[in-house]
Amino acid sequence: MLADLLETLKTTPEKLIDRHHEGDEVLMSLVREAAAERDMSPREYLAMAVGNFVDSTSESDWLPIAQRLHQQDDPERSCMHEIVRSQIERDRR
Repeated sequence: MLADLLETLKTTPEKLIDRHHEGDEVLMSLVREAAAERDMSPREYLAMAVGNFVDSTSESDWLPIAQRLHQQDDPERSCMHEIVRSQIERDRR
């Protein structure tokens, strides 16, 4: 399942974006706030965050990420939260 999640992130991130754009209120409250600061829609911000995460994560980094997420109750949700948090941290630098 985790391999599928990481493959989805790399190849068809819009599937994850669509799923989380509506359903995860905690995530989306972070996204809405960060998107407003950049004058973007929440969906655009989420797409940018996923793209930046995939572009900046080397192949050797995927395994530790997968192992860490595998320990979570909802790996997909945890992954999206991690992606958004990393983008927000990047924005603040």
